[in-house]
Amino acid sequence: MNLAILHLSDAHFYNYEQLDDIKIDGISKALKELEPFDELIICFTGDVAFSGIEAQYKIAGSFFYKLFENIRKKYKSIGFIKCCIAPGNHDIYYNKESRNRTEIIKSMKNVELAIKQEHCLMNDFYNFARKHDCFKNPSILESIDLRIDDKTVRINIINSALFSDLWGDDKGIHYIPDYLINNLTCDAELSVSLMHHTLGWLNEGCQNTVKRALYQGTSVLLLGHEHCSNGEVSKINKEYKMITLNGGMLCNKGNYDESIFNGLNINLKTKDVLGYSFEWDNKVKVYSPKEIIKEKYQNKSLDRMEINDDFKKELLKDERNHLSKSFLDYYVFPSFEKCNQDAFLADEFIDNYDDFIKFIEEEKVVLIEGKDNMGKSLLAKYLFINLSKTRTPILINSENINGSSVEKIVKRVFEDQYSEENVIYDKYKQLELNQKVAIFDDFHKINSKLSNKIIENLIESCGYIILLTEDKFDFDIVKKVKEKQHISVDRIEQLSKLQIEPLHLKKRKELISNVCSLNSFEDKAELLKKEKQIENFINIQLRLFESTPDFLIKYINYVLSMQSTTKNNNQSIFSEVYRANITNSINNGKVSANSVDEVLMVLDEIAYYIHFKKRYPLSYSEYQEIIDNYNRDYDMKVDSRKVYECILESKIVKTIKIDASSDNIVFSSNNYLAFFVARRVNRKCLEELDLTDIKYILHNICFGINSDILLFISSQTENINILKLIYTEAENIIKDWSEFSTDKDKCLFLDKVEIPDSLIVPTVEEKSEIEAKQIENERKFRHDDIVNVEELYDYDESKVNDYFNLITRSFKLTKMIARIIPNFNHRLKSNDKKSFVSAVYNYPNKIVNQMLLPIFENMDSIIQEILESIEESSQNNLEITEKNIRTDLEQISVAVILSIYDIMAIAAISEKTIDLFDLKNLQETVENTNTHKIQRLIMLENGNKLDTFINEAEKICKDSKIPLEKLMIKKIVRKVLLTHENISKNNQDRLIGRFFPNQKKIILLEQAKQRT
Repeated sequence: MNLAILHLSDAHFYNYEQLDDIKIDGISKALKELEPFDELIICFTGDVAFSGIEAQYKIAGSFFYKLFENIRKKYKSIGFIKCCIAPGNHDIYYNKESRNRTEIIKSMKNVELAIKQEHCLMNDFYNFARKHDCFKNPSILESIDLRIDDKTVRINIINSALFSDLWGDDKGIHYIPDYLINNLTCDAELSVSLMHHTLGWLNEGCQNTVKRALYQGTSVLLLGHEHCSNGEVSKINKEYKMITLNGGMLCNKGNYDESIFNGLNINLKTKDVLGYSFEWDNKVKVYSPKEIIKEKYQNKSLDRMEINDDFKKELLKDERNHLSKSFLDYYVFPSFEKCNQDAFLADEFIDNYDDFIKFIEEEKVVLIEGKDNMGKSLLAKYLFINLSKTRTPILINSENINGSSVEKIVKRVFEDQYSEENVIYDKYKQLELNQKVAIFDDFHKINSKLSNKIIENLIESCGYIILLTEDKFDFDIVKKVKEKQHISVDRIEQLSKLQIEPLHLKKRKELISNVCSLNSFEDKAELLKKEKQIENFINIQLRLFESTPDFLIKYINYVLSMQSTTKNNNQSIFSEVYRANITNSINNGKVSANSVDEVLMVLDEIAYYIHFKKRYPLSYSEYQEIIDNYNRDYDMKVDSRKVYECILESKIVKTIKIDASSDNIVFSSNNYLAFFVARRVNRKCLEELDLTDIKYILHNICFGINSDILLFISSQTENINILKLIYTEAENIIKDWSEFSTDKDKCLFLDKVEIPDSLIVPTVEEKSEIEAKQIENERKFRHDDIVNVEELYDYDESKVNDYFNLITRSFKLTKMIARIIPNFNHRLKSNDKKSFVSAVYNYPNKIVNQMLLPIFENMDSIIQEILESIEESSQNNLEITEKNIRTDLEQISVAVILSIYDIMAIAAISEKTIDLFDLKNLQETVENTNTHKIQRLIMLENGNKLDTFINEAEKICKDSKIPLEKLMIKKIVRKVLLTHENISKNNQDRLIGRFFPNQKKIILLEQAKQRT
């Protein structure tokens, strides 16, 4: 079976004069030199067009059509003609003027965003390529598998055009991410890669990775750009051979005088490659052939170790969750924090696979730490699967260790995962070190003496070692290894550590989307709606959520499996999943099934004792006292030592030392402590009809973990009277406060607020920046939430009625009221429901008024105080005036007001509660003012009722003459444009046309970016 490849490049189609029938006929005739062949692939390596515009691709389309027709008439026996097209620097639309090198480099500071923008500039190319079944989606690498007879031929189309300029001042800045190029693997007998630029044009940071990936996964490489036709054979590491052909320029804006192209005949049976360069001879009007390559190609699939079928199936299993046959269908690659030994260094994070691989390649030996349920084992499998595309990994776990030598362990693991044939194992041993990776899961289960020995031996046999562990290790192996004379000291670096992070906002959204996509929905709109509901609820409850993959998957799956009830009570579902997760942890503590409830009861008693006696951490003697009291009060015979060992093993509690004393007991997280306090308080309410503890927690909600306890109580209780207590406590604090109003005479110091020039249509860049800021805030929140246990109860309850504590209490209680509405909508009677709904309108405005009143009353002195502080600061050289400060106070106050409205709306609004907040139904308790209408707008936005939102926003804005109201509405509209990714074009145009009429050009560009 013979395959012909017609290698065309650099046509620079510009006008219809280039459709030279003589040249097209000459190209097809030249294929005679390649006979015999059975199939034909036309490979175009870039610069199809001259300046990347649609009209030029229409000309190219006509060229290809005529060429195909001509070839088919002359070579009727060929089975098919496949066309594969890579882009070049001329296939980018530069908006009339080519950008310069400096501008390109500046844009690459945010590489992911810059890549999206580059794709945007190539829309017309992608539309053309799609017509030939290439680049169905904008991408940097696309692989196409073709079946020819009984052989598989893989065509890799590499997009090196990104970050080009038109005139060639872009050498060394073209960028291809490692995580993409590492997917350039070969499971085929023949692999052909197409790329416009030669390696020298690539960024130094990726050049070596691309080179290695090409040599390992490509038999024949076809290039363009240089306008010179030649062929060569090159090798790397004496192991990988690659045939490279540079393509000449087919034509230059219609000029075929120096037209050159290449042709190959490849025998798939013998692996012989015969290549010609064809140059146009203007005298005889023919393409004259010249042999440029004669060589056998290397079958790269034979150089890879084949994973055996049984282990492939095992790799794809998720032992904890059974959502699909392959965990890859929903898996989300985690983020990592680099564990710097120097505490004064800024925190560093790794957020994607590309950067992770760079880190591994730099550090060689890496320890990855992660708490229980953080997905370490799935990470190990994911790394094995992806690394196997370019290297040969082995996956070891503690079960593989049975007293054997490391060499025997490696051999046994290799046989289980690849082959039992000795010759295959011998081939593995002879691989270069940088081709071998050892991944060791559950490394914490190995004793320290043996673990040091294992690492030392693995370093001798593998280029990279990845250790996944639960507990923190202090290894001192580097010195020992360096002492071995036959180990390269330069290759050994200090052991580096990564900490697996909880899934932050972006990763959670990805996981929610992946899991939801595995379920059946009537249409995409319904799917997106469900994703948003789950996402919003998790964001509301983020303090309590364990952002581990396992917990999130269980919660998402539970919500989806209970479609009929989730819209009513997400809170109770959260509580059930949280309790189930704790129960599973206790089961892992190796207790008998009938003892789980006893352990839960003991944990209740421990938490209750800690919280109401403020004894934290807990000494072992106090723990023993609690067990003794429990045994006495409940006539039980709980073994304190066994329970102690169980709760430690379950990791719900842990021990710490304080001042070199004996071990003290603390809960592993404050959430666990709050959960068990809530259980005990709830039980006391039900069994003893005693509300004392609830009233205490409500009164002191501003301190410590009381607000978290209340959240758990509300999720666990069925007692409506407890919910009414929350309302009563808030009412007692707030009832005498005045309400804030946007009316000009009642809005305190905001009567003359102005709409700032900076309030414009949000850009794609801003959306990315906001998401990055949210992730940064989450990281800070989780870091700050790790409170020193000795400080957890370090507060003064006598100050509960201080100004800021009153504001905090009222805010947290109002937020609780808002949460109750969707969670207990089915249980609240009409009058109670109306009271709760009215509170969500009225209480936030009372809180806002109470916050702003001291500023209003003391405006002059506050401004003076700020001015004096600025003068004392040597760091600020800007001239700040009273007007600047007043403007800042106004703008920040408006932002705070809208944030409070938004927080309450997010908590209160669901599909079934949105109509409860219709102001027409609340005339007796909520005034129909513009202030409340603005709150209603935010509720409509959160309920995704955008048509109604737009109508009401337009009406308020039209009727209002008050600057504050116009500013608020414009900010709310801007939030819609910023956060509603799936807003229809019609609604988007309406909002921009009404509220941002001077920015239509900006939004047209943003829409183009969004499409890519």
